[in-house]
Amino acid sequence: MAKGYLEAGVCGMKTVIETKECNGKISIIIDSECPHYDGLGDTIGEIDGMMACFDKVGTGTVYEACRKTCPHGACAVPMAILKTVEVASNMALPADVTLKLEK
Repeated sequence: MAKGYLEAGVCGMKTVIETKECNGKISIIIDSECPHYDGLGDTIGEIDGMMACFDKVGTGTVYEACRKTCPHGACAVPMAILKTVEVASNMALPADVTLKLEK
């Protein structure tokens, strides 16, 4: 099991991504303040964690599902889901990702 916690930025919406692994398959539970991600975990269903980690940027099951529900191309939720799947699949160590924006 791995969990990801995302505070998306200016929208202020928080998302918690929880994964459960069973025989290489990853199920995803998403609890988000953003209405675009309601039920997304059910839409994605179980995925092959190893395969998801090697999908090209913007492709694969996670991005396809997110494209159908979220109109914001720069949303960080799809990346956060995949980073959490990487940890659940033992393809990455749990380390924070940081983006600092300035103007």
